[in-house]
Amino acid sequence: IFVTLYKNWEIIWSSWNIVELEKSKAHELIKSCIGALNDERFNNKIDWVDDLKIRIDEVISKTILSDKNVKDINPLNSWVIVIKKDYENLWVILPWISPNINTWEDIVLVLNKKLKSQFIDSEYIVYEIKTKQTTNF
Repeated sequence: IFVTLYKNWEIIWSSWNIVELEKSKAHELIKSCIGALNDERFNNKIDWVDDLKIRIDEVISKTILSDKNVKDINPLNSWVIVIKKDYENLWVILPWISPNINTWEDIVLVLNKKLKSQFIDSEYIVYEIKTKQTTNF
């Protein structure tokens, strides 16, 4: 489950697990939301609550890519989990996570920034993921 909180359409917090760690999806969701509220960025900002938007993504499938690279995935339906083969870096980009990410070039730019290195397909284990999304917007 992936939980993402937005304020003014900007991502302000997210939490995720590839596999469920709690005894149910409800427990996982509650744990993620409590984690968000304990984030120091929320201290003394209770007035934000009315403006917060929440997005919940439940992973419904993940497929390791062996014969294709990130650019072969349709960015409107699926996005990626990338894990560096030495397990030094890991990152997830969900479908429609930001209105500023519309092409694979945008995704690679985000991966380069988040991974703090040049994203090269051959150095990463790449998963294609599909999610079921629920939002309050």
